[in-house]
Amino acid sequence: MYNDKSLIYTHQPAFLGVNDLLYCPVKDLATALGAGISLKERQVVLSLKNKQTTVDLDSKDVLIQDGVVYVPVKAIVLKLGF
Repeated sequence: MYNDKSLIYTHQPAFLGVNDLLYCPVKDLATALGAGISLKERQVVLSLKNKQTTVDLDSKDVLIQDGVVYVPVKAIVLKLGF
């Protein structure tokens, strides 16, 4: 739940990675937060109000499975001001 709304995952739901980080599909996370999402070269750009963060697709903390990009939730939400 986020802001009293159930999160709907289009792929595998959030999971705890081997590095003890909570991962979620980046599209589902952006939708739940109401953030804009775009792709710029090898980076996913998320923007919300006056904040923006990028996810480097080549980062060791990013997982890509069957074309779905999974990102650590905490890093994204903190950078977007939550």
